[in-house]
Amino acid sequence: MHFAYLTVCRPWFKHGRPYLMQMTGEEVVEEFRIENHLAQQGLESILRLGLCPRGSGRLIIGPDWAFKVAYTDSYWLREDVRSMFNQLPLGVPLVLGLVVVYLDQGWSLYVFDILCRVLHIIDPNISKPGKSRMKAKHLQNVGELLDAFVKCGDIFWGQGKVPHNGWSYCFHATGAYESTDTAMQVVHHIINFVPG
Repeated sequence: MHFAYLTVCRPWFKHGRPYLMQMTGEEVVEEFRIENHLAQQGLESILRLGLCPRGSGRLIIGPDWAFKVAYTDSYWLREDVRSMFNQLPLGVPLVLGLVVVYLDQGWSLYVFDILCRVLHIIDPNISKPGKSRMKAKHLQNVGELLDAFVKCGDIFWGQGKVPHNGWSYCFHATGAYESTDTAMQVVHHIINFVPG
């Protein structure tokens, strides 16, 4: 019994990009228990597993960034935020910025389409095209995160790499899924979403 306890208390998951994250065996078991929905730490561990090929121009920015934008002054000066934005290999231009956001009891995905200047909002909690409901829920948040994304782009990639003007919003109904776990639905959209 003592050996089993020591085993689950040791790190089972350790990942250094964009910054160090560790989970003990006990935390892994709790996060991925079948009757639970994924919380931030479990979702973050999945996002670090290389869902998007490094040369694809798709940058996954975990839920920690949106939290820092909302609650941390001078978030753009933080080393962990710099690390989030500097994950693409040199010479690979950013095509899509995929930002995971927790809002109003569920996970959503904000996709910044750099070339078309469209911010796609995908909310698994809203399965019918009730755009007025989606807009009411997300509009203030998307404006703040768009401003923050442009600011971080200027600071970390250079002025003009992320367009400042001309952005529009596109709200997506996601349809019905067997799973009610919005974190897993967000992972599905990160892998499969294609603008247009």
